[in-house]
Amino acid sequence: GEVVSDDALNCGIDSAPAAEVIASVMNVVGRSDIEAMTRAAAVHALLAAGQPFGQDNALLGRTAATAVLVATAADADALVPWQSQLLSQGRPDYVAELRALAVAGEPVAGWIRWLMWHATVLQRAADMAVDLVGA
Repeated sequence: GEVVSDDALNCGIDSAPAAEVIASVMNVVGRSDIEAMTRAAAVHALLAAGQPFGQDNALLGRTAATAVLVATAADADALVPWQSQLLSQGRPDYVAELRALAVAGEPVAGWIRWLMWHATVLQRAADMAVDLVGA
């Protein structure tokens, strides 16, 4: 698949002020009542789609999502190659899923779509990891 650039995704979502995005990210990260994989997906989307820093937001979003998975022990040793699975989907699919978050009047549907897509990526990556270790 096509490599996803870490340049601005131009996904149709206006850049949000960095302080607002960071506050949203911190709120999600601190929510122990939300399952770790859902928190990881939300943090990823907030940073990648919110584009608070002008560039490298996608890389930051993916890295922050990995940090959530490691910190919550959902993937404590960072063995699940989910980022490679996400990147193998290609830039068009990745950007389309982020753009779905920006659909006016349908924010819940956009988030559901993103969370389902992200979960599918994580599942495929976990399956690949199991195949690699022969478990």
